[in-house]
Amino acid sequence: MTSFSLYIHYPFCIKRCPYCGFATAVEKEDLAIRYREVLLLELKRRAEEPPWRGGTVRTIYFGGGTPSLMPPEYVGEVIDLVGRLWKIEDKDTPPLSPPQAVGRWDIEITLEANPETRDIKAFRGFREAGVNRLSMGVQSFDPEELKLLGRAHSAGGVGEAVAIAREAGFDNLSLDLIYGVPGQTVESFRRSVEFALGLGIEHLSTYTLSIEEGTPFARSVKEKRLPYPDPDLMADQYDVLIDLTRQAGLDHYELTNYGKPGLTSRHNSAYWQRTPYLGVGCGAHSFDGTTRFWNRRDTRQHISAVHSGNDPREGEESLTQADVRQEELYLELRQSRGLEAGEVERLCKPEVVEELLASGFLVWDDSRLRVDERKWLMLDEIVLRLLK
Repeated sequence: MTSFSLYIHYPFCIKRCPYCGFATAVEKEDLAIRYREVLLLELKRRAEEPPWRGGTVRTIYFGGGTPSLMPPEYVGEVIDLVGRLWKIEDKDTPPLSPPQAVGRWDIEITLEANPETRDIKAFRGFREAGVNRLSMGVQSFDPEELKLLGRAHSAGGVGEAVAIAREAGFDNLSLDLIYGVPGQTVESFRRSVEFALGLGIEHLSTYTLSIEEGTPFARSVKEKRLPYPDPDLMADQYDVLIDLTRQAGLDHYELTNYGKPGLTSRHNSAYWQRTPYLGVGCGAHSFDGTTRFWNRRDTRQHISAVHSGNDPREGEESLTQADVRQEELYLELRQSRGLEAGEVERLCKPEVVEELLASGFLVWDDSRLRVDERKWLMLDEIVLRLLK
């Protein structure tokens, strides 16, 4: 039976950020209510399909969009339904039947939150519903950068959101930051990282600004109203990030992620380790071990498909052996654990391995091959050179 991670997509936001390329929309109450109804229906249908039927859920992740806009009681309803549809991978406490004590489950249950949606009653409601990890989309603590990125919160608002989350009982908090933002400097990014780490968070995710086709940012770059992100500047910012997170005691366990020991993201790690995952909701992606499929991005089309009993999938791809080998190499090398010696022999050109070891791009560490931490931003090029 399949053990898998579950991703639940909530596409609605207070407003759409100009750089965002995800399947999102501004929340309208009637549409959001209909969407929440079909999410429950889609979960029930997927639970009857192979390979998910009779499976075991390893992690649950509510992503978006802004899932913290959902009513906490609805989040609890979703988590309870998951417990009725599938087994729960739990080392310590078996789920109840009906599972009314989901907060006792040992699996990681993450909910993405916008600092602007901070509310002690809602945060307590999410915690009581069984959510045990919050991921807040901060992106920056610089006022001008926040304005450019279309974010409504302030640095003080993030601090308040973190304090409220702590008061609500959350002891596992992650923040997101973006670097490579137009007008951002090494020093302004340093201040944002220092501010984030100063809040005592358990996890930090950082991303280079991606110019996504069809977004206002992409149009501005094309029309030369905004500069394209500078790779040299981002490399300098990355070095600052490595130094500051190390000083704060966070492990740099993956290309873009830093966590306190024992508090790395279990859900995201499942993606990097190529284990199965089921995505529910518009634009959500799934992987059964050999095939990927994804749902329609348009919210109304997704609702219509589920309501009418049709499959909301928009497309799928079966991976070739060459695809799998390249993916294995890339995903293993984007993690700090790197590749076992046997995998190096299977996947890599030996002469290129020697060249990259000599030039300092690769290192042997505890009989495993990994990318030097400060060369991780060049991972795409490294993988293309290494692959047999």
